[in-house]
Amino acid sequence: MKRAYHDLMEQISVPSGLNDRVLQTVRQEAAGVGTQRKRTALRAAVCAACALTLVLGTVRLAPRSAEEPGLPQLTYSFGLTAYAADIGETIVPNANGGLALRSGTGIWDPLQGHFTGCLFQVTGESLQKVTLSVDRGGLYRSETRKALSNDEVQALWQAEETGELVCSVYGADEGAPMNADVMTALGSEATEDYDPAVSYGFWVPPDEMLEKTGDAKQDLWDAIDTFDGAHLTVEVTFADGGTQSRTYTLSTGRLRLDQYENGTWTVLPQLAGDEDPFVYGIYAASETESRWFQWPVAGSSTVSLSNPFGARWNPGGQGKTVHNGIDIPGTEGTAILAAAVIAGIDLIFKTGGAQAVAALAYGTESVPKVDKIVGPGNQFVAEAKKQVFGQVGIDMVAGPSEILVIADGACNPQIVAADLLSQAEHDKNASAVLVTDSEDLALAVQGAIEEQLPKLKRQEIARASIDRNGKIIVAQSLDTAVDIANEIAPEHLEVCVDQPFDYLDRIRNAGSIFLGRNCPEALGDYFAGPNHTLPTSGTARFSSPLSVDDFVKKMQYTYYTKPALEKAQFSVSTFAKKEGLTGHARSVDIRFDPKVAEGTK
Repeated sequence: MKRAYHDLMEQISVPSGLNDRVLQTVRQEAAGVGTQRKRTALRAAVCAACALTLVLGTVRLAPRSAEEPGLPQLTYSFGLTAYAADIGETIVPNANGGLALRSGTGIWDPLQGHFTGCLFQVTGESLQKVTLSVDRGGLYRSETRKALSNDEVQALWQAEETGELVCSVYGADEGAPMNADVMTALGSEATEDYDPAVSYGFWVPPDEMLEKTGDAKQDLWDAIDTFDGAHLTVEVTFADGGTQSRTYTLSTGRLRLDQYENGTWTVLPQLAGDEDPFVYGIYAASETESRWFQWPVAGSSTVSLSNPFGARWNPGGQGKTVHNGIDIPGTEGTAILAAAVIAGIDLIFKTGGAQAVAALAYGTESVPKVDKIVGPGNQFVAEAKKQVFGQVGIDMVAGPSEILVIADGACNPQIVAADLLSQAEHDKNASAVLVTDSEDLALAVQGAIEEQLPKLKRQEIARASIDRNGKIIVAQSLDTAVDIANEIAPEHLEVCVDQPFDYLDRIRNAGSIFLGRNCPEALGDYFAGPNHTLPTSGTARFSSPLSVDDFVKKMQYTYYTKPALEKAQFSVSTFAKKEGLTGHARSVDIRFDPKVAEGTK
């Protein structure tokens, strides 16, 4: 896979002259970066793929219909490309189908709104109509009219005065033919006949415009930020009447530009720092095509890559090499997302809840149908798993978290209290139970819980859990404490004694057992290694923790020779006849009894 991806990246090229034009524009925009007030980072996860690949309208073959024999019917598809009017080029989106819509030539008009210059075009074959909608701000149509006469220019200006459109007129010396960028506000939704020469942009209505700061660049960026978190939907109608739609999630911010050793520039799939050259604009991520990479380092709004994925110049001066990953610097102690790579996971959906269970059980346009769903969740997830069981396999129906601590009188009450609260803070319905043979310890733990509760960030939840389901049980002996634990069958069982293995053989019902005074349940949550999807609500009496066995499907097979079957014929036939299942008996007898085979018996 890595090799194929590298080969693809090596084939990517930029249209002739585009690099120079982009660089010139970028230098103009980046000249005053240090003096601008700090901008917010790009608000969405950034796609971990190359930012320069071309998305075009495609044609695919559909199955032949019974009504129309002969050649297969054509089913058309469409795409979007970003369009930079100021350099006259399409700026290609990334391989995930995401569009990088850089800020370009636009117009601010107090009566008609802010036309941002963030433009895109619809591409494809046999397109007849286009329907566009956005759930924040609005959209506008942009078209370039060339070689206009003076009368035509005057007509445009007159239309602008009446509020029909806004325009930017430019061209040669006075008296010569002129060109004009004509922009027409469309509102939040519009349907138009398809025109491949038309571009569409993002428009801020007058009543949503922010007060001008006096800084033109700042005002433009503020206008663009209107669309952070919005959703753009594009639907096309083909000549045969068929339709197709795509929805894009929008985010706004600074996309970093990077210069390679050969002098070319590219937009990186990352955020720009305060001193980095950048293009400010809108990033549109296709909700059906994208497979988003979750940024593995949190806590910084300006994350920089020390080295990007793909071909690079070796820092040691040994020429161009392939870098099979990205290097992301972080301060010591920064939490990172790495387990999925280590485990070989190749597809992650950042979703949850009952809706995620339904999507996995039945499949959607973007989520594939699966055969088994495992893992814990809240009561809604548990109910969803119950309802889809039979259509898919599940591991168990897990309830609220539980802990039971068996402790003798030598235990530190502060430690025992902390272990109980570690589960109580999970959920108001969580259960924390202490079973001890020491009344003194019971009273001390009760006091320690009250001391520690106010120190917890989730104090309210832990308090509710303790009040509802917290228990301290004083048993006659530790042997009795083990019996009580077996009856409760807790999810987590701590055995806080000096010789915990003396009791292990007697423990029959528990999800996960933590042995000794220095083995808190949190070890199981984060570090020790045993699986932590565990039976709850007493189901440890008959079920086990999630394990590799849950992902192993077994089949039986049987093989008998005819002599072996003959030896068993009488027994099998007799058992079948005793149950009144004569067909079963005949299926054996017919192989050996001529009368049965001839149908006379």
